[in-house]
Amino acid sequence: MGMNIVPLPQRPPVSDTEALCDNGSERDEWHYNQIGNRTKSWAFSGHVRYVSGAEGDRLHGELAAVIRDLLDWAAGQCAEQADEQEAA
Repeated sequence: MGMNIVPLPQRPPVSDTEALCDNGSERDEWHYNQIGNRTKSWAFSGHVRYVSGAEGDRLHGELAAVIRDLLDWAAGQCAEQADEQEAA
């Protein structure tokens, strides 16, 4: 099976990722801020929940399946773009 290579964007967006921080609760927090063009900007945050055992294995399998599907989709997008460029 060949390797799928997904090209990176020409210019990555300006972003600010903060490390996990201790907020005094049992769960750590993460934050991601992305500054877009003009007035658009996005802020994402969440709590980290550690999972182990059978539940951790199940979630690991689901995440692996989602990543595989995304890589397959991205490879298809690259192939479509290559076909369009060859046709032009």
